Amino acid sequence: MLYLNKDSSSNEPKLDSRIALVYDRNSGNVLYEKNGHKTTPMASTTKIMTAIVAIERCNMDEIVDVSATAANQEGSAAYISEGNQYYMKDLLYGLMLNSGNDA
Repeated sequence: MLYLNKDSSSNEPKLDSRIALVYDRNSGNVLYEKNGHKTTPMASTTKIMTAIVAIERCNMDEIVDVSATAANQEGSAAYISEGNQYYMKDLLYGLMLNSGNDA
């Protein structure tokens, strides 16, 4: 069950996010949307999907060599370095906890 705080001035849920969606998988119905048709950057959704793929397809104890491309990603960082080796699980932590684009 999902509970949302109601804004006292209207019947709309009080949300800080610019976009939101509540979807019923069983019926296929959209129960609530806020700017549901607005196009925005993927942002953290890409990181979440990357983490899911890594968890499903990689050995967490695998050692990974860091490329220059990975180490030089713009945006938030886990501060990994080109040429260093890291365990996959440590890169996954850097990706999700630090929101590291480099990891």
